[in-house]
Amino acid sequence: MGNRPWGHLDRLSTLLLVIVVDVQLVLGLLLYFVWSPLTQSAMTDMGAAMKDAPVRKMAVEHPVMMLGAIALVHAARVMAKRANKDSARFRRTFICLGVALLLFYFGASWPWSEYPRPWLRMPG
Repeated sequence: MGNRPWGHLDRLSTLLLVIVVDVQLVLGLLLYFVWSPLTQSAMTDMGAAMKDAPVRKMAVEHPVMMLGAIALVHAARVMAKRANKDSARFRRTFICLGVALLLFYFGASWPWSEYPRPWLRMPG
């Protein structure tokens, strides 16, 4: 947010961020639609899934928040490109990425949260 010009590293960092969240989106979609037994069982009876808070969190709330956050990351990059002044680029990027970060944080299922899910599942 400083008073400096929008430079090559700023453009590169936003591009890398977009690439990282897009790769994460592809992995998340594969987990959601192909590999997750939780979401597959939720899809068979969505009414029952909506009544079960941990299942609803992973089947509905988590994907919606993550998609919203990814959309905000893309919007930040587009708005930074279209801004006329560097101060506007920094401000728009800061706001969009800040809200995206909050959505990522509150949409994630942390091991210490109310409905914890492990980050990695080890076989055995």
